Amino acid sequence: MSKQGDESQSESETNHDYELIDGIADGIAMEIGEPISESDINFDRSLPGRHTYLGEDSVAIDTSNHQEPGTVVSLHMLYKPGIVLIPGYTLPLLITNYTEEELVNTYRDPVAILPGCFARPISSDFVGHIATIAYLVTIRFSGSRCSPVLLGRQRLRIMEIQLSSSDNNVFCKGLVLPETSVDGASLGPISRLAIPPSWCRFAPEPDFIPSSSSNDQSQSPEPRVIPYPLPGDAFGVFDASHSTWCLPVPVSDGGGGGDSGDSLQSQNLSRLPCRRDILAAAADCTTPHPAWVYRQYDLPFLIAEIRAELSRWTTTWQMDKWNPSLAVPFSYWLLQNLPLTCVQKGELLKIDHVVQRLRACLNFIRSCSELACSRCKAAISSQKNVICLSHEGSTLAYVNPHGFIFDMLTLSTVRPDSVFLTGSPTAEYSWFPGYAWTIAHCGACNSHMGWRFTATSDDLRPRLFWGIKRQALVHTAEEDTEVGL
Repeated sequence: MSKQGDESQSESETNHDYELIDGIADGIAMEIGEPISESDINFDRSLPGRHTYLGEDSVAIDTSNHQEPGTVVSLHMLYKPGIVLIPGYTLPLLITNYTEEELVNTYRDPVAILPGCFARPISSDFVGHIATIAYLVTIRFSGSRCSPVLLGRQRLRIMEIQLSSSDNNVFCKGLVLPETSVDGASLGPISRLAIPPSWCRFAPEPDFIPSSSSNDQSQSPEPRVIPYPLPGDAFGVFDASHSTWCLPVPVSDGGGGGDSGDSLQSQNLSRLPCRRDILAAAADCTTPHPAWVYRQYDLPFLIAEIRAELSRWTTTWQMDKWNPSLAVPFSYWLLQNLPLTCVQKGELLKIDHVVQRLRACLNFIRSCSELACSRCKAAISSQKNVICLSHEGSTLAYVNPHGFIFDMLTLSTVRPDSVFLTGSPTAEYSWFPGYAWTIAHCGACNSHMGWRFTATSDDLRPRLFWGIKRQALVHTAEEDTEVGL
């Protein structure tokens, strides 16, 4: 063959190689996934939270007890690096060589789950931080292996880490914290400043308590109390759905007995209709602070604002159930599902009042845009790619066959070339039944990021998604943004 023919053949082979590489690249790009909406999901969302990968057979444990808030207790402690257990969420454990009876005896008392925010912690590092009191709720069986699942229930402010001299067990001594919601004591002053007393004639009907006995001359009816607005709703006192103002007046019982026969009866007086926005504008002119200041502490406003912000992230979060009456569990749902680092979760868990906790979460939501590798800060994905594939939310703790626990966030897609895969897909011990997993590493620094999950059947949706370790992610504004109030 001539030299020119060799060159032509070589050029043809080179072009063919380029086409092959381009085809492979196109295939890889297609396999990073695509945005997923609520209608694209038919996966059974109850499966991940049940941790069926630990075994199909299970037994439920009745642990309805709880620690009295305000008491100091000493509990067995458990430390898992990278894990901050949130009240209301589960922590699976993989423990070998334990029988069911031994597990029940080991976890018959609650356990303090210490915050996994420290690389090489010492006892003094935990003082002042928040542990979570957890109870054994389920034991799952796979052959001869028994695996416990713990449920976080209460917060515990750590006072001391103690070592038992008798059996060398380590205990956590701490104060059981109450779950403070919005109440009159905390938001009363704000509400009182926001509503001039002269406007209370527009308010809903107050409650009046008559004397316990009409024959008791020493007691008099309770004085009328100015009806301040409901906690968390600074302008809730102006409720236009009420058309009358009821004022108690003494009415004779008809027996001519004078005051001894008087009783309380409501007299309907006409009242003016009112509009919330007009009165809010009026309050803006008559109170020492503008209305937007009070609105920052208004619970319905905070929850509505958070729901509006998160609706721009994904449609797969089912947030319709969250309302002001569920403010505390909603704040914990946010701590569990937002892409927070362990340190940020621990700091937010320290906040006792739910309004302050929600304000801090809202501040984080507004600052979060892109998700990056925590090691090299290379862009991995966007917060708009977060998807919810379990009833608990988009983030849940899972344990692998070696006993390592991962807090994992599910994403619909990642940036092209941001990660690469290692190994072949396998459905063995899959945290999402019906999906095979493949190990994923950061494309820039080679650190372990998580896993890619692909459906093993054609009718399962989504067809592909990613599970990224929470401790492997940071949001891009982390250096410039503090979790503030």
